[in-house]
Amino acid sequence: MPHSWLVDRERDYRCAMPTPALRLVLLVPLLLLACGGSTDVPDPHVIVPDPVPPTDDAPRPSVPPADAGGWSDPGPRTATDPCPTDMAHVPAGAFTSGATRDQVAAPPDWPDDEFLPRTRHERRTGAYCIDLYEYPNVAGELPWVYVAWLAAKQACASRGRRLCTEDEWARACGGDSGLLFPYGDIHEPKRCNDTVDPVGDESQKSGGGAFPDCVGQWGVYDMDGNVSEWVDAVHELNPERSRIVRGGTMWVAVYGHGCMSRHSHHQGGPTHGDDGFRCCMDPLGPGSTP
Repeated sequence: MPHSWLVDRERDYRCAMPTPALRLVLLVPLLLLACGGSTDVPDPHVIVPDPVPPTDDAPRPSVPPADAGGWSDPGPRTATDPCPTDMAHVPAGAFTSGATRDQVAAPPDWPDDEFLPRTRHERRTGAYCIDLYEYPNVAGELPWVYVAWLAAKQACASRGRRLCTEDEWARACGGDSGLLFPYGDIHEPKRCNDTVDPVGDESQKSGGGAFPDCVGQWGVYDMDGNVSEWVDAVHELNPERSRIVRGGTMWVAVYGHGCMSRHSHHQGGPTHGDDGFRCCMDPLGPGSTP
């Protein structure tokens, strides 16, 4: 076996001598100069990335447009109807809302009280209109996600609407009797889009109304599962930064499930693939009087 110094010298020699490929690279500029050509030869040591293939998937704007999903304002069915035809009317009245940690299936290792439901008692709302589906509120269209609370407010305002209050959202989901799910107090797997596994799989979001039995007293769809929804409310434990998101998501055991499920995020982001929203508004006609 050769001495180590000989091995080192041989290595240094080989590194110092240009390889045949490198000699060719060095010779090309001389040939180009002789022929009057350019000497701009690519550096063989620079890795040039493959060209990015063209795509039609343009990035979504941070604020959803008013016409997302092909939406246009349908207006009320008649001049005396209190709401546009793509919204449900909820009359003024009292309702019950709230639950225990166990009733929303909150994961036992949750350390954050901002993720727990409100205590159960009677509440009241005025009359209001609420979107039938999650934004863009078009049957069959996927919900708009990765949207911050501030952007959701702007999107609703662009349609002449507003984010729902927490009480409006809760009443539309659980009805006047405060059901734990839109359809009753017993969880029925697959009645809503709320059994997707594994957690993080965003490909199984469903379009508005795809689960026709996931509907409550007032005819509003998809209020359990699919995506959670921003409401116009600050969290009492962190009012300076936290805004409330209601309802469970498509994923099993994330934030709990059902109409009483509740958590919070920062109003400006970061955004999440399981958070969406829907809009409310005050009634247009006779239903406007509480």
